[in-house]
Amino acid sequence: MLKSIGLSCILLGIFNWGMGQDFRGYDLVEAYPEVLVNPYSRPFSPDSVITAFPKDVIHPHLFESLSISERDSIRRIVISRMKKDTLNLTESLYAFKPYFDRLKFEDPHFRPLIPWFITKNNRANSDKIPILPWDIININDTIIIDHSYDEKFHKGDRILEINNTPVEEFIKYTYTNRYSPFIVYQAYYHYAYSPGYTVKTQRQNQILNIHTEGITYDHYLKNKISENQKKIWADYKTGYFSIPAFRYNKSIIKDLYSFIKRLKKIGYPNLIIDIRKNGGGSGSDFDELMSLFVNKDTVVYLKNVRLRVSPNTIKDYDFLTEDRMGQLINLPERYFVKSFPLNKEKYQNMNIYVLISEDTGSQAATFANILQYNGSAKLAGVPLLHNALKYGEITHLPWSSNPYATVSISTIELDEYTRNPDGQVYPDIEIPFVASEYMKGGDPVLEKLLEHIESTR
Repeated sequence: MLKSIGLSCILLGIFNWGMGQDFRGYDLVEAYPEVLVNPYSRPFSPDSVITAFPKDVIHPHLFESLSISERDSIRRIVISRMKKDTLNLTESLYAFKPYFDRLKFEDPHFRPLIPWFITKNNRANSDKIPILPWDIININDTIIIDHSYDEKFHKGDRILEINNTPVEEFIKYTYTNRYSPFIVYQAYYHYAYSPGYTVKTQRQNQILNIHTEGITYDHYLKNKISENQKKIWADYKTGYFSIPAFRYNKSIIKDLYSFIKRLKKIGYPNLIIDIRKNGGGSGSDFDELMSLFVNKDTVVYLKNVRLRVSPNTIKDYDFLTEDRMGQLINLPERYFVKSFPLNKEKYQNMNIYVLISEDTGSQAATFANILQYNGSAKLAGVPLLHNALKYGEITHLPWSSNPYATVSISTIELDEYTRNPDGQVYPDIEIPFVASEYMKGGDPVLEKLLEHIESTR
């Protein structure tokens, strides 16, 4: 289907310092000077900042989407953030953040990626480093706990300070999503790990100082909620099914089909599918999945696909030749899916509602768009990110300024059939995220959708 797995946050893992790079030197990570480092980037100068704005050599349109005036304005901001001659990795990413944020606006797949830990010598030592034990939701730079792995913290707690550092400092350095584990903020904010954390929180109208020893990243991975969640609300005659990622799609389809049959058996006509935290995944078996919801023989999908001929794409298509390197071309129709047939015997006649957010990306964005375009579901929540449908087929490139950072970048431009002339995806039922409502500890966007469903009965 020409969609790649959507990266939800950041490149996970541990890197060991001393990888034979030409880059020398590092800052020690304050709380763990014997274990973790924050490696220096190449020296920057005004000229090197100018050359950091290349022409498109891989992406169809990313860098060329910036006007000359935009580039000059961003360059001035980047230079103003370079407070010293030598910057470490996280300082460099902060300096270039206005530039990277602008590129991410054009292509939501674009983002700089860094490892959770960069170790000085024995990489195993980082296994015991505690991280803060939360998944959070960011609403207009208000950080609220969405799920805690330490019972001292509650869903809905607002984070104000961590070890006397205002949470705004973490936000300033971080490339944020609506939903994310808080380790993302810690890594980007100079690898701000600690043997213990005193956290200033707001819980309802109380200000609390809570101490936690944190959890290891391994503990986080073992306990993270990742499977499909199912609920039934008898009062609303409605079922709920979450899809956190489109992986193992045959299993998702089987589970979803069984759940729908259960709802129909008890006479409940409504199904909410929650893909607010779904950054994408695989397009395998999407014809089977769509057969459940779209009452048609065929679904139209793509009008056209373009790609930039580059060393990253030339090996994927047998008709490309070296003399076309750098050209932006239309992909011949035999190389992409214009439409696909459905199995009408699988169709389930239900009232379908799909919860979306800014984090709904890649294959999940396509899922929402196809259902909306075919009149098969109502989308609820907030608009998807600008150009959420437009780009795909992600590759990863080293950031020339620092060997420990990479950037994720798309290689193709897609033209999907959409209901909206501008190619963007907007909800049929707009329900904004409001921080004060989420601080009560519930899921107000979901609750408001249930109220809407009740009002239409």
